[in-house]
Amino acid sequence: MKKTILSLFLILCGGCQLFADFQVAKDGIPFAEIIVPAEEPEPVKNAAEELQLWTEKITGAKLPVLRNPGKLPNKIYLSCSRRILGQYPEEAAKLNGNDGYAVRQKGNCLYVFGSKAKGVLNGVYRLLFRNTDIIWARPNTEWTFYSRIPSLAFTETDYIDIPAFLVRGWQFNPPSEEEFMWATRNACNWTDWSISPGQVKRCQAWGHVLEAFGGHNVVGTYITESGYWKTHPEYFAYYEGKRLQPSTRIARSHLCYTNRNMIRDFIKEVDRIFPSRSGAICYGIRQEDGQLELCRCPECLADIILPGGRVVKKEDADFRSTQFFQFLNPIAEHVRKKWPDRLIQTYGYGFTEPPPAVPVMDNIEIQYCPIFKDVKHPLNSEKNSRSRDSLSGWLKKTNKIFVYEYYGLSGEYPRPCDVNTLEDMRYYLSKGITRIHSEIAKGDEKRKNIGAGKNIWDANGMYYWVMTQALWNPYQDVGTLRNEYLKRVYGPAADDMRRYFKEMEAAWNATDEPVLWNTDTQKSWNTFLKRGGLARCRQFLKQAEMKSLSPLGRKMLKRVAAGLNENPHVRLYEISEKLLSDYKANPKRYKNLAVNSGFEKRSDVYRKNHLDWTGSGVQNWGFWRAFKEGAYGPVEFEGRKESDCVYIHAPTTNACYLYDLPVKSGEVYLVSIYGRQENADDKMSLGIGWQNSGGWVYQNFFTFAFDQPQPDDWMLAEGVVVVPENVTKLVFMAGVPKGNKAKVFFDDAAIYKLK
Repeated sequence: MKKTILSLFLILCGGCQLFADFQVAKDGIPFAEIIVPAEEPEPVKNAAEELQLWTEKITGAKLPVLRNPGKLPNKIYLSCSRRILGQYPEEAAKLNGNDGYAVRQKGNCLYVFGSKAKGVLNGVYRLLFRNTDIIWARPNTEWTFYSRIPSLAFTETDYIDIPAFLVRGWQFNPPSEEEFMWATRNACNWTDWSISPGQVKRCQAWGHVLEAFGGHNVVGTYITESGYWKTHPEYFAYYEGKRLQPSTRIARSHLCYTNRNMIRDFIKEVDRIFPSRSGAICYGIRQEDGQLELCRCPECLADIILPGGRVVKKEDADFRSTQFFQFLNPIAEHVRKKWPDRLIQTYGYGFTEPPPAVPVMDNIEIQYCPIFKDVKHPLNSEKNSRSRDSLSGWLKKTNKIFVYEYYGLSGEYPRPCDVNTLEDMRYYLSKGITRIHSEIAKGDEKRKNIGAGKNIWDANGMYYWVMTQALWNPYQDVGTLRNEYLKRVYGPAADDMRRYFKEMEAAWNATDEPVLWNTDTQKSWNTFLKRGGLARCRQFLKQAEMKSLSPLGRKMLKRVAAGLNENPHVRLYEISEKLLSDYKANPKRYKNLAVNSGFEKRSDVYRKNHLDWTGSGVQNWGFWRAFKEGAYGPVEFEGRKESDCVYIHAPTTNACYLYDLPVKSGEVYLVSIYGRQENADDKMSLGIGWQNSGGWVYQNFFTFAFDQPQPDDWMLAEGVVVVPENVTKLVFMAGVPKGNKAKVFFDDAAIYKLK
């Protein structure tokens, strides 16, 4: 009977004359009803509830949701059934295999349909977006902007929309309910790999793709410390004379990937775990983070002799990657035999960034992670040749690539990488890659490892929204998308806010310093402040405040203004300007708190290396490097004015001189050091970090560039820092990044407590 009724309505509506407008509500009274047959899957039913929810918020009219047609004049059919798709064979062919949607009006009937249930959801949200001024601007429902109108008619009711990327989303680590719904309402269909098995139902209810469980997990999930450390310590990485117990490391240690017994036990764990993780289309077997403590046992350092005769040596770029895939391939072969319809997902990241010298099993999907990419430039540029070339290498190995990006890791300073992001996405599509996600900062929460804070979404919400729209269609114009966001959020103040963000973007682009996934925004802020950007931005915000904003738009404006004025960089600038003027007028009043600041007492720099980043614990100079490669120490007559100094030469990873100083929260310090480099391409930096009794405090780290050339080829790095809360120690760090091949010299360090 139900089928008969629905078929009858399809026939009747098909013969009706097309209406220009589709009335939904009139004077706060429902004019349309939502029809969802009982057999439709849960995401379609959720789509009906969402359409009901938001039309009621906009009009005050609560549209009925029915299984069969009722008495109201207009009908909105939501479906992914064959009966609807059969009425539109051309659309059905285009929608097959994706979560796109079509909207078609026939008389008083409006159809929103797709080949997948998530397509219907996407269609409902876009129907609302195209026919009202609603925008899900940021996580938390309170930040949904829309105008109240008692009468609503849909004017755009005839279109089809296919996503460019089949899988797309943001990784919130993990998402809250509000973050999950924000992504869903903006047409994302991928959920964090960090979801628990208990969250699977939520993903299924909203039509999300279930990917692999777990992130860095070979030790966290499979060969665990609790399961194997006591009985098989040889399964874990050997490093500097001992096996590394995972729980004693800052990041879990790696496995001994050449141990054949470990591989056999790993397969046993796969057989135990895979059946318990039902619903996923693939399973994560991903190496632990970092590459500093890879196994250095004789077997893991031995040359790899390939069947064709090539010898892969430990100094080759693909040595560790080849070693890892020699471990993973047998596991993948086992999985293919036992679960032929499942994939293994692993990282092209860190030591596996270079593709291996061996084939990759065809049931392994690579999550390619361009973590060394400068987001100031698109991937397909010479500035990012390393990441681009690595990706090209992987594409020669496999067509199963899932891009893992870092677009959303912003600080409290705007990170306007949306222009390059869209270009990246178009580049990925040109290479046949249709699966992408990116890490993103959690809304209104602190992300300590990159120095962000509570205002992160106030500074970057526009860019996040633009990039989210691009996940569906990266061929859109960035300026048009930004304007749409600003218009819907700020209304008559849109132009003022456009000028506000343009001012900050100019500072962000003013330096040649690369911006990586975790780059501190200190340099951008310094440029912004020194060029008078603060005064101009405050003026733009003042102008915006004078406009007739909606109550919610005004609330957002106040948050943006607070984020600017309360930003630690801005506050520090305004404090330091006064304190510095006093220091420069009376320098003799201040004592240099850095002992042996000119490095004349050579014994001080021979102190034991600090390989675990715990700090020295004494007020004196120390040195840190991850490996023992490279050279460092004092040198006579090479310093400023022919004095002694210290140097660093060709470390294989980051290296720096350290100085510890006890401090109290709220104190202000002027820090500086001189540096000299043999090659203009080398990079030196002065960093200030913080510790307390619990170790490192990853909040409000500061970095200062050597951007003040002196007549004697020495350059000065100088800056002011304020001690954050819950900090007891300042750590002064003068060093170089990985890959510095020439000598770098440091001299005349200074730490002054400003009064």
